[in-house]
Amino acid sequence: MKKIFLVILFLPFICFSQKVKDTLFIKLDGKYLKKGFDYTEKEHIFVFKDNDNSAEFTSLSITDTLYNLKPTKIYCMNTIIKKSGAYYDNDKVRNYDLAVYLNKHIVIIIEKKHFTKTVAITEIE
Repeated sequence: MKKIFLVILFLPFICFSQKVKDTLFIKLDGKYLKKGFDYTEKEHIFVFKDNDNSAEFTSLSITDTLYNLKPTKIYCMNTIIKKSGAYYDNDKVRNYDLAVYLNKHIVIIIEKKHFTKTVAITEIE
């Protein structure tokens, strides 16, 4: 009886401590985001066309390839950058702010025949 009481007591804390992330499906159009290669890690990545600072570099590292997904809403990268609040000064992008915003979501890049799950990484030299 005591164990059941403890489980019932702590169940709300366990359930509410796990946050569910929203999924962002982003179309790979080549305007803001393009495919690249990380030579140090020897893996394919997605890079943003205009990185505003040479000392800070943000990319999307590929974590998984998925098939047969049915996205409800597909975004372009420009919309995601606007939503993140990372734009400043003549349409330049703050890389760190964009990476923080993207890491709050599950980011899936839509390519021609498959979907690529990614995670944002910021490298500072």
